[in-house]
Amino acid sequence: MSNANARSSSPLLPVLAVALVGGLAYWLWSRDAGGDPEGAGEAVAGARGREGGGAGGVSGEGLRAKRLLSGRDELLVAAKAALRGAVRDPEGAPIAGAQVCASPSSSSLLRSETREPSCATTEADGTYRIDDLFPVEHSVNASAPTYIPARYSEGEGRRKRRSVRLLAGVERANIDLVLKPGGVEIGGVVRDLSGGVLEGALVTAGGGAARSGEDGRFALWVEPGTTYVRASADGYAANGERGAAPGHAFEVFLTPESVLLGKVVDAGTGAPLAGVSVTSDRWGARFSWGGRGPEAVTDAGGNFRIDGLEPGTYKPTAFDDEHYGVAAAQVSLGLGQTSEPVTVEVHPAMTVAGTIVPEDGEACERGSVSLTDETSKRSFAASTEGDGAVLLRGVLPGTYDVDVDCDGYVPEERYEPLTVEAAVSGLEWSVASGQAILGQVVTAKGDAAPAMRVRATMKVDAADPRARQTSSWGVETEEDGSFAIYGLKPATYELGISGERPGPDAPVEVEVPKGRDVEGLKVELPGSGSVTGRVVDERGAPVADVTVNLRSKDRGGGMSFFNGRSSSSARTADDGEFTIEHVRPGSYRAEAAQGWTRTLRSPGTSDDDVQGVELSVSEDEATQIELRVEAKGAQIRGKVVDADGGPVDDAFISATRESDSATKSAGSNVRASRWGTWDLKPVLTDTDGSFTIDNLTVGTYTVHARRKGGGEGFTEGVATDGEAVVTIESTGSLGGTVTAAAGPPEEFTVTLRDRESAAWRTDTFFRTGGAFSFDALTAGTYEITVEAGEGSAKGEETLADGEERDDVRIELVGRVTVRGRLVDLDSGEPIAGMSVSVGPSSGGMFFGGGGGGGERKQVSDANGEFEVVSAPTGEVLVSVSPQSWGGTSDYSWTSLARTLPAAPATQDIGEITLVKKRLTDQEKSGDLGFKLRDAAPDEEWTKRELKIGFVRPGGPAAAAGLKAGDVITSVNGHDVTGEATYKYGALTRAKAGEAVTFGLASGSSVKVVLGPAI
Repeated sequence: MSNANARSSSPLLPVLAVALVGGLAYWLWSRDAGGDPEGAGEAVAGARGREGGGAGGVSGEGLRAKRLLSGRDELLVAAKAALRGAVRDPEGAPIAGAQVCASPSSSSLLRSETREPSCATTEADGTYRIDDLFPVEHSVNASAPTYIPARYSEGEGRRKRRSVRLLAGVERANIDLVLKPGGVEIGGVVRDLSGGVLEGALVTAGGGAARSGEDGRFALWVEPGTTYVRASADGYAANGERGAAPGHAFEVFLTPESVLLGKVVDAGTGAPLAGVSVTSDRWGARFSWGGRGPEAVTDAGGNFRIDGLEPGTYKPTAFDDEHYGVAAAQVSLGLGQTSEPVTVEVHPAMTVAGTIVPEDGEACERGSVSLTDETSKRSFAASTEGDGAVLLRGVLPGTYDVDVDCDGYVPEERYEPLTVEAAVSGLEWSVASGQAILGQVVTAKGDAAPAMRVRATMKVDAADPRARQTSSWGVETEEDGSFAIYGLKPATYELGISGERPGPDAPVEVEVPKGRDVEGLKVELPGSGSVTGRVVDERGAPVADVTVNLRSKDRGGGMSFFNGRSSSSARTADDGEFTIEHVRPGSYRAEAAQGWTRTLRSPGTSDDDVQGVELSVSEDEATQIELRVEAKGAQIRGKVVDADGGPVDDAFISATRESDSATKSAGSNVRASRWGTWDLKPVLTDTDGSFTIDNLTVGTYTVHARRKGGGEGFTEGVATDGEAVVTIESTGSLGGTVTAAAGPPEEFTVTLRDRESAAWRTDTFFRTGGAFSFDALTAGTYEITVEAGEGSAKGEETLADGEERDDVRIELVGRVTVRGRLVDLDSGEPIAGMSVSVGPSSGGMFFGGGGGGGERKQVSDANGEFEVVSAPTGEVLVSVSPQSWGGTSDYSWTSLARTLPAAPATQDIGEITLVKKRLTDQEKSGDLGFKLRDAAPDEEWTKRELKIGFVRPGGPAAAAGLKAGDVITSVNGHDVTGEATYKYGALTRAKAGEAVTFGLASGSSVKVVLGPAI
């Protein structure tokens, strides 16, 4: 996707792939940097630079003349920069004692050198000055007691940015910030995992920063609502906690750091190399995004040290202008462990240097270039410097499709492929100005609606469905509710608006004509009410720090978050109280949840019962509710031992309540225990292996113990107030050799998956002669998927406790080109403008999705036809999705199973029928009154047996005669078995009062009239 005001990972499983893409896109959008420096001065001899003047002190040409220094060595010796300004309230009165912090961002500096901000306190007249700053991009934030923190921004229109670009030896003046009243104070404590307090930890939240005191305590002023508090300290890995502000006492636990040591050597000579950048994973080397520099640079002896790591698995990767290399295998680090020195061999590589050039002569300050080699399935990417320059380091030989993005501009439809055989410089990629949408968002009462996210999604052009799209991940409305989205092609767009207020009842459609901006657009938000209440247990005691979610009973669509705020959820304070200020009028069900997946049950209910309470929200009225859930306070004690019965003192412990649902499948307790514990307090075993998990609801749990550096164990059926012994068996290793027809592949990715336990590992191997290995593996039967440019393969191997194997032999099968056609299930008409990708059924790399740099044949044309090159063979997943995220589409994201033979090289898989949505995105599906059984470990979720696991008494399904154990084979006459299972979801979504007919494996059929949404 290319976009305006947008920011552009090998997918894991398909669902995780979607989450990663969405998460990466939002992160790239939110870094929001660029624009002309306001008040940039000229460098002068000595320690001071002449003070800058007003806005636009340096032209685009001048900025290029003074371009940001590149290279860490140059930055370290460059004259330091400074900035100064004032902090005032909205009336212009100075705010004394405010804290102003400047946080650097640079892809050249080490992450440790940009980790902490430089801060100053304002004087009585509100002025401040911060010296000794690197001449790089900085974000500047201010906070003060009783005020809401603010971030500095400057410039207007497409040149607006939320950062300050500093030049060597230059002082930037007039970096002024305005703080609005209404801030709230939060506080808490920073501890290590043993419970001891940490002094001097850096704590940040919502733009404010503080240091913990001798007692580990800190205090900050933030905007009211849910906030995230992050803490870091020397010798520890950073961590954070989310909670209500105000009303929650934060407690952030930091894990003692693990350290990765190693040496970088030339693969040909073995000589150590100095000045080579090193990251703890390969993504940091190949994707230089958002001002994140390397984690280490080698010394004169080629040695490197990466600290501040959490225990886990890492893949050190090294690169510079002339080299690229990856460690032969992953490194598993335990709690507080320092690794043995790891050798990283580097091979010849090149740099690709160029400039993104806007047609209006300005600099592309927020842009990126990505290179993708369809043959090797290899990618590299980097962001622009302040003058639009892009430097991609450590690029390997190949022919690459080029994808260019420049915030506020329109890339060309297609850039010429780039063949890299030697270092390349002087490249230029042009981008056009395009059109803009300028408007204002107001409330139902006509007041400005600030801090709302506005995104623009380009609708598919029926005449050219493969045209490159320009869409926006979102811009934030200003204090007066205004917004501007630049860099759009002439087309029809949908504006989606979200935030702490409900968005419009439907997306706003806007026609952007050729050569003319859309101006004066006014978008009115619907009226709203509020919901306040309290979460208590059956004894009436408050339930603190849980999330209350409102689920609409009469509107479709999920919860919408922006800047951590939502119009349909809130966090409870420590007294159990919560407030959701802006709620769309309508009917809702309120539920309480802890963590990501743990819905808290009402007393005396089961997982199959409907949870929460119903409520109705009216405009301009406050609705009050009480949610009563099962009491917490129970605990589980136990001990973790190794295979010999000895204590394990470095295991992290979690307990997941076992479901009593009739829909669960065999092994679900173990699989579920891997999820749903995020956002919860970590528990570590003591020196004798003992542990205590408290604050649990009464029930039966699966206890999971894991050494983050490798090894885990499970104990099921543990009752609260009972004791558990969890054994971590000896881990083993699995390795072997991968070959292709022409010899071992240069680079390949291996994915291991144990379906029974949901254990999952993946790694990419580079120039190992085809050798691969995984250590710290638990016993199990592993599905092995191998992906490389030369081909793919799939196998299965069993590993016993502590077994070490290196005898796996895998031969790659060549890739194929897949052609097909998308058609509508009901009409048979072709479906244009959908993106198709193909990947292995067990997870791994997906091909065909495309970023816009190639011919985009993976997008269905006007006849519904598509082509995916270099697709894997065997059992695969074909994924079909709209080109842009966030807009409406007649068809949902769909993933279906197919089996592709190894020959012929080009295959036509025929027609793929998609089910058109039976409801709009704003309509709510009615209730069927039953739930399907979960897929068993040996079932592919895309072609599982659709067996009914639970029928709710008194519901629509029960009234129609459906019962648990019935197997559904068709919906409204359409087959939903085997590879056609994917049609089930869309076919069963209908309005309350409509009927759906289910064909059963018994040969009978049952018509179910949907009831109201629950």
